[in-house]
Amino acid sequence: MGFTWQDAFTQVPGLTWKSATEISHPSSISTLENLKTFLDYIHVKFCLLQPYFEHDSYPLVRPSELLPSFEPNLYEYVNLPGFSLVAFDRPLEPFQEIFQFDLLHCVEDAVKVSRGPASPFEPAIIQHNHSIFLSRLAKQLQDDFR
Repeated sequence: MGFTWQDAFTQVPGLTWKSATEISHPSSISTLENLKTFLDYIHVKFCLLQPYFEHDSYPLVRPSELLPSFEPNLYEYVNLPGFSLVAFDRPLEPFQEIFQFDLLHCVEDAVKVSRGPASPFEPAIIQHNHSIFLSRLAKQLQDDFR
């Protein structure tokens, strides 16, 4: 039996997996360096290895093609997942930052605050997050996201 993408990083200290594709909540993320390392593993496994194993037309590229594109449409290969994230080791100051950022809200936070099994804010939080994602996607991808 050969190597599969599900086998990647299953022996990394500090990462525990519920299944081949579902990670247990890591407890060792306490610094930005730990967060970067964790995200590197997850990105490589799910955004590079998984598509490589699952799509026959996976694009092999030259290193120079990995540089940021200046084209308006950044979605060159539709089956290649990815994400963008910025993490700071300080709280955000909404009116003091020199960059634009979106604040997404976690439904679990509202449930904890409401002290009950369900939050009356859940539909509004989900709709808010959904709207933010839609506003950042290219028009041709918005229907698929909906």
